[in-house]
Amino acid sequence: MKDKALNSWFWTIWSIVFLASGAGIFICGYLRPGIETERKTLTNRMEVQQKMLALHHGWKDWQIAGYHIQEKQRELEKLDADDPQRKNIESELSNFQNIQYDIRNETFPILVTFLKNNRSVVKEILPEFPNEIWEKPTADYVNLFVKHLNSDRLEESSQDDRKQLDEAENRLTSIQAFFIFCSILIAIDLAVGLSYFPIERWTHEQNQRIKKAEDRFEEAQKKVKNYTWNIANANLEKYYQRNLSESQIIFHVSVTVMVLSFVVILLSLGLGLLQDVGTQSTSSQRSVSISPSGIPTSEAPTTTTPPETTIDLSKTLDDVRKIDRNSVGFIGVIAGIITNFIGATFMIIYRMTNQQAVRYSEALERINDVGMAMDILHSVKESPPSPEVLEAKVTIATKLIDRSRSSATNRKS
Repeated sequence: MKDKALNSWFWTIWSIVFLASGAGIFICGYLRPGIETERKTLTNRMEVQQKMLALHHGWKDWQIAGYHIQEKQRELEKLDADDPQRKNIESELSNFQNIQYDIRNETFPILVTFLKNNRSVVKEILPEFPNEIWEKPTADYVNLFVKHLNSDRLEESSQDDRKQLDEAENRLTSIQAFFIFCSILIAIDLAVGLSYFPIERWTHEQNQRIKKAEDRFEEAQKKVKNYTWNIANANLEKYYQRNLSESQIIFHVSVTVMVLSFVVILLSLGLGLLQDVGTQSTSSQRSVSISPSGIPTSEAPTTTTPPETTIDLSKTLDDVRKIDRNSVGFIGVIAGIITNFIGATFMIIYRMTNQQAVRYSEALERINDVGMAMDILHSVKESPPSPEVLEAKVTIATKLIDRSRSSATNRKS
C-alpha cells in the first residue's frame, strides 16, 4: 500500500509539473507572435518618423543655405572686381551652393522615395496629408510636406512610440526567458519520468521477492518452535530489502539529476556565449550616424547654420531588434546549479541509507545468533539425557549470545 501511495504521489507531481510547463510553453507561443508584430510595426513606424524629421531638417538646411547665398551675392555686388575680399566671398558662396546641390540631388530624392514607399505608415502618422502630394515631383513634394508637417507633434509621437517599443521589448524578453525556463523544466521532468520506469519495475520485483520471503517465513513459523526469532528475522530481512530498493532508487535519481544539471549549465553557458558573439558582430557591422539632412556628419561642410540634430538610425534599429539573451543564460546557469545541489542532497541521502543498511545487516546477524542459541536451548528438552551433549549445547548457545553482545558493544563504541 505504501508503494502504491508513493507511486501515486510521484506521478501526480510529475503530471502537475508536466502540465504546468506545457501550459507555460503554450502561453508563450500564443503571446509571442502578437508582441513581435507590435514590435515590428513600432520599429517601422519609428523609422518613418525619423525619415520625416530628417526631411524637415534637410529643408531647413536648404533654406539656410539659400539665405546665405543671397547674402553673399549682395556682398559681391557691392565689391569691385579687383577687391581682395571677393575671392573669399566667392569661395563661401560656392560652399553654400554645393550644400544646396547635395540636399536637392541626394538627400531629398532618397528621403522622398522612402516616404512614398511607406505611404500607408505616413498616412497613419499624419492623416491630414492631402492625397495629391504622393504624385508630386520631389521639389513640390518637399514643399507640401513641410507645409503640412508639425515637427513638434511628430517628435512627441516618436517619443511615445519609443516608450511603447521599450515595453514591447521587455515583454518579449520576459516571455522568451519564461519559455526557456519551461522548456528546461519539461525536459528535466520527462527525463525523470523516463528514468523512473525501470526503477519502478525493479522496485516491483523487489517487493515480489519480499512477499515470497514473507510467505516462506510464515510457513516456517508453523514448523519452528522459536516463532519470535523467525518473526524478527523476517521483519529485518523485509526492512533490509526495502532499504536496498530505496537506496538504489535514490542513487539512480541523484545521478540522473546531477547529469541533467551539468547539461543545463553547459547549454546555458553556450547559449550566452553564442548570443554575446552574435550581438558584438552585428553591432560592429552597422554603426552609421547621419545628419538630419541625410548627409554623413564627417562629410557635411561647416557652415554658420544652427546646430544639427544627429539621428543614429542604425543604432535605433539595433536597439529595437536586440533581445537581452544574457539574462536567459544566467537563469539557465542558476537553474543548473540549484538542480546540482538537489542531486548532491540525494547522494547524501543515499549515503545515509547505506549506513542504515549496514546497521540492519548487523542487527540481523545478532538476531540470528540469538535465535540459533534459543533453538539450541529448546532442543535440550528433546535430546537424550547426556551431560556431555547438554554441556556442549549450553556452551555453543553461550558463545553465540556472547558474540552477539560483543558485536553490539563494538557498534555502540
